[in-house]
Amino acid sequence: MSPFRTLLSVAAIFVAVSINAQTPEAFNYQGVARDAGGDALANTTVGVRFQLHQGTAVGTVVYSETH
Repeated sequence: MSPFRTLLSVAAIFVAVSINAQTPEAFNYQGVARDAGGDALANTTVGVRFQLHQGTAVGTVVYSETH
């Protein structure tokens, strides 16, 4: 294999690894807040808590954010 092809192959591998390592800073999510009867809440202030759990839904909370 020529030195150019070797260099090109190594460069392609590094580019592929760095692209794969990029993670988004945030994600978008939309939802509808509903009351106990299932009706959408309009013109109402609601609180939202977002939590990430380790392993399962009842696992240790590793991140929490409240708005």
